[in-house]
Amino acid sequence: MKWLTGLVLGMTAVVAVAADESETAIDQLTATARASAIELDAKAEAALKKEIQTLTEQYLALIDAGDFNDAWLKYDPMAQGVFTIDGWIGQRQAEQERSGKRKTLDIWRTTVYKNPSDAPSPGNYIAVDYDSEFEKLPIVCGYVMWYQNLRGDLTIMREEKGYLTADMMQEIPAKDLPSIKSQIGCREES
Repeated sequence: MKWLTGLVLGMTAVVAVAADESETAIDQLTATARASAIELDAKAEAALKKEIQTLTEQYLALIDAGDFNDAWLKYDPMAQGVFTIDGWIGQRQAEQERSGKRKTLDIWRTTVYKNPSDAPSPGNYIAVDYDSEFEKLPIVCGYVMWYQNLRGDLTIMREEKGYLTADMMQEIPAKDLPSIKSQIGCREES
């Protein structure tokens, strides 16, 4: 019999398992952590959404100001493991050069996913959708996905964005523009 000590986002558990049962024990630890994830009533969810919107504005302001090191620190360590800091900063600098200065920011939706079973770690995931206009890119739409771990810490798990250049927009028939914008994550026009 081997002893397996697992740390699952702030919950420590020691489990005696046979060597071939260790994966099952880890799954059980994860299930236990999921069961104790942060519960949100309507008032707590509304407060979380407001806080996340503010954090998103602050994060995007750091990017806009070229303060890439501080922006990088907003990312969850698991997400940071996907990139090198130099590669991530290089991507942001290239995006900034391509887009110019931000002219507008419209955060139009914040969605809380409460402890999804298919997520990599237990906790709440919060998506913040936004539309922006930049000097060189008239349409930029995207989202920032935040993660609230079991301790309540808030970090970024990922972000995605799409854009249309002025040249692209000239080529798109006006009747097709709403559909194209929807495909890159923009708010649907009503």
